[in-house]
Amino acid sequence: MNILVVIPSFYPAVVYGGPIFSSLYTCKELSKYSDVNLKVVTTNANMDSRLNVATNTWLNQGYGFLIKYYHDTIINKFSFKLTCKIWKDIKESDVIHLQSIFNSPTPITLIYSLLLNKKVILSPRGSLGIWCVNNGSKFKKLWIKAFIKPFLKNIVWHATSEQEKMKFYIFLKILL
Repeated sequence: MNILVVIPSFYPAVVYGGPIFSSLYTCKELSKYSDVNLKVVTTNANMDSRLNVATNTWLNQGYGFLIKYYHDTIINKFSFKLTCKIWKDIKESDVIHLQSIFNSPTPITLIYSLLLNKKVILSPRGSLGIWCVNNGSKFKKLWIKAFIKPFLKNIVWHATSEQEKMKFYIFLKILL
Protein backbone atom coordinates (compact mmCIF):
# COMPACT_ATOMS: atom_id res chain seq x y z
CA MET A 1 0.00 0.00 0.00
CA ASN A 2 1.35 3.41 -0.99
CA ILE A 3 0.68 5.98 1.73
CA LEU A 4 1.41 9.66 1.18
CA VAL A 5 1.65 11.83 4.28
CA VAL A 6 1.01 15.50 3.49
CA ILE A 7 2.10 17.92 6.19
CA PRO A 8 3.01 21.61 5.85
CA SER A 9 6.23 21.25 7.89
CA PHE A 10 8.23 18.19 8.82
CA TYR A 11 11.39 17.17 10.61
CA PRO A 12 13.92 18.79 11.05
CA ALA A 13 11.59 21.82 11.42
CA VAL A 14 11.54 21.31 15.20
CA VAL A 15 10.67 24.96 15.86
CA TYR A 16 7.02 23.83 15.62
CA GLY A 17 7.43 21.49 18.57
CA GLY A 18 5.51 18.30 19.39
CA PRO A 19 3.54 17.71 16.18
CA ILE A 20 6.78 17.52 14.18
CA PHE A 21 8.14 14.76 16.42
CA SER A 22 4.78 13.01 16.64
CA SER A 23 4.53 12.95 12.84
CA LEU A 24 8.12 11.73 12.48
CA TYR A 25 7.58 8.89 14.98
CA THR A 26 4.25 7.94 13.38
CA CYS A 27 5.89 7.74 9.96
CA LYS A 28 8.79 5.67 11.33
CA GLU A 29 6.35 3.17 12.85
CA LEU A 30 4.16 2.95 9.73
CA SER A 31 7.18 2.38 7.52
CA LYS A 32 8.12 -0.75 9.50
CA TYR A 33 5.25 -2.68 7.90
CA SER A 34 6.47 -4.66 4.90
CA ASP A 35 3.32 -3.95 2.89
CA VAL A 36 3.57 -0.16 3.39
CA ASN A 37 5.46 2.16 1.09
CA LEU A 38 5.38 5.49 2.92
CA LYS A 39 6.33 8.88 1.51
CA VAL A 40 6.09 12.34 3.08
CA VAL A 41 5.36 15.52 1.14
CA THR A 42 6.05 18.77 2.96
CA THR A 43 7.65 22.18 2.55
CA ASN A 44 10.97 23.57 3.68
CA ALA A 45 9.19 26.00 6.04
CA ASN A 46 10.76 26.45 9.46
CA MET A 47 8.63 29.23 11.01
CA ASP A 48 10.37 32.44 9.82
CA SER A 49 13.08 30.72 7.78
CA ARG A 50 13.56 27.77 5.45
CA LEU A 51 15.24 24.45 6.14
CA ASN A 52 18.53 23.86 4.40
CA VAL A 53 17.34 20.78 2.48
CA ALA A 54 17.18 19.78 -1.16
CA THR A 55 13.75 20.55 -2.61
CA ASN A 56 11.51 18.95 -5.25
CA THR A 57 13.20 15.55 -5.04
CA TRP A 58 12.67 12.41 -2.96
CA LEU A 59 15.21 12.21 -0.14
CA ASN A 60 16.13 9.15 1.87
CA GLN A 61 17.04 10.44 5.33
CA GLY A 62 17.46 6.95 6.76
CA TYR A 63 14.07 6.79 8.48
CA GLY A 64 12.61 4.00 6.35
CA PHE A 65 10.57 6.32 4.12
CA LEU A 66 11.15 9.06 1.56
CA ILE A 67 10.57 12.78 2.07
CA LYS A 68 10.02 15.46 -0.55
CA TYR A 69 10.41 19.05 0.60
CA TYR A 70 8.81 21.60 -1.69
CA HIS A 71 10.09 25.18 -1.63
CA ASP A 72 7.81 27.36 0.50
CA THR A 73 7.17 30.37 -1.75
CA ILE A 74 5.76 32.51 1.07
CA ILE A 75 7.34 31.19 4.25
CA ASN A 76 4.87 29.39 6.47
CA LYS A 77 1.95 30.33 4.18
CA PHE A 78 2.08 28.93 0.64
CA SER A 79 4.15 26.72 -1.64
CA PHE A 80 3.57 27.25 -5.34
CA LYS A 81 5.66 24.15 -6.19
CA LEU A 82 3.70 21.93 -3.81
CA THR A 83 0.41 23.20 -5.22
CA CYS A 84 1.50 22.43 -8.79
CA LYS A 85 3.40 19.19 -8.26
CA ILE A 86 1.56 17.34 -5.47
CA TRP A 87 -0.97 16.08 -8.05
CA LYS A 88 1.57 13.51 -9.25
CA ASP A 89 2.48 12.48 -5.70
CA ILE A 90 -1.20 11.94 -4.86
CA LYS A 91 -1.85 10.09 -8.11
CA GLU A 92 0.89 7.55 -7.29
CA SER A 93 -0.55 6.86 -3.81
CA ASP A 94 -3.37 4.68 -2.49
CA VAL A 95 -4.06 6.56 0.73
CA ILE A 96 -3.43 10.20 1.59
CA HIS A 97 -2.77 11.04 5.24
CA LEU A 98 -3.26 14.77 5.62
CA GLN A 99 -1.85 16.21 8.84
CA SER A 100 -3.16 19.73 9.08
CA ILE A 101 -6.35 21.76 8.93
CA PHE A 102 -5.42 25.44 8.66
CA ASN A 103 -2.64 25.31 6.06
CA SER A 104 -2.60 25.83 2.31
CA PRO A 105 -1.77 22.19 1.44
CA THR A 106 -5.06 21.07 3.01
CA PRO A 107 -7.63 22.27 0.45
CA ILE A 108 -5.44 21.47 -2.55
CA THR A 109 -4.76 17.96 -1.21
CA LEU A 110 -8.47 17.39 -0.54
CA ILE A 111 -9.46 18.62 -4.01
CA TYR A 112 -6.83 16.54 -5.82
CA SER A 113 -7.61 13.47 -3.70
CA LEU A 114 -11.30 13.75 -4.52
CA LEU A 115 -10.61 14.18 -8.24
CA LEU A 116 -8.25 11.17 -8.19
CA ASN A 117 -10.64 9.11 -6.03
CA LYS A 118 -8.09 8.63 -3.23
CA LYS A 119 -8.87 7.70 0.36
CA VAL A 120 -8.05 10.52 2.81
CA ILE A 121 -7.18 10.25 6.48
CA LEU A 122 -7.14 13.60 8.26
CA SER A 123 -5.26 14.14 11.52
CA PRO A 124 -6.14 17.57 12.92
CA ARG A 125 -3.25 17.38 15.44
CA GLY A 126 -5.07 19.43 18.06
CA SER A 127 -6.13 22.22 15.72
CA LEU A 128 -9.88 21.65 16.20
CA GLY A 129 -9.89 22.26 19.93
CA ILE A 130 -12.14 25.16 20.95
CA TRP A 131 -9.19 27.24 22.21
CA CYS A 132 -7.24 26.76 18.98
CA VAL A 133 -10.20 27.60 16.75
CA ASN A 134 -11.10 30.71 18.77
CA ASN A 135 -7.53 32.08 18.85
CA GLY A 136 -5.41 33.36 16.01
CA SER A 137 -7.13 34.04 12.71
CA LYS A 138 -10.80 34.99 12.78
CA PHE A 139 -11.22 33.08 9.52
CA LYS A 140 -10.77 29.58 10.96
CA LYS A 141 -14.50 28.79 11.10
CA LEU A 142 -14.93 30.12 7.56
CA TRP A 143 -11.91 28.02 6.47
CA ILE A 144 -13.50 24.87 7.90
CA LYS A 145 -16.84 25.58 6.24
CA ALA A 146 -15.19 26.34 2.88
CA PHE A 147 -12.37 23.80 2.75
CA ILE A 148 -13.25 20.93 5.09
CA LYS A 149 -17.05 20.66 5.15
CA PRO A 150 -17.42 19.92 1.39
CA PHE A 151 -15.12 16.90 1.79
CA LEU A 152 -16.50 15.45 5.04
CA LYS A 153 -17.89 12.28 3.47
CA ASN A 154 -14.51 11.59 1.81
CA ILE A 155 -12.50 11.95 5.04
CA VAL A 156 -11.64 9.39 7.70
CA TRP A 157 -10.69 11.24 10.88
CA HIS A 158 -7.66 10.22 12.93
CA ALA A 159 -7.32 11.41 16.52
CA THR A 160 -3.94 11.19 18.19
CA SER A 161 -5.53 10.94 21.64
CA GLU A 162 -8.92 10.36 23.26
CA GLN A 163 -8.93 14.00 24.38
CA GLU A 164 -8.41 15.20 20.81
CA LYS A 165 -11.11 12.84 19.56
CA MET A 166 -13.66 14.32 21.95
CA LYS A 167 -12.62 17.92 21.20
CA PHE A 168 -12.88 17.71 17.45
CA TYR A 169 -15.98 15.53 17.56
CA ILE A 170 -17.75 18.15 19.70
CA PHE A 171 -16.42 21.03 17.62
CA LEU A 172 -17.46 19.50 14.28
CA LYS A 173 -20.90 18.63 15.64
CA ILE A 174 -21.44 22.25 16.78
CA LEU A 175 -19.96 23.88 13.67
CA LEU A 176 -21.28 21.60 10.98
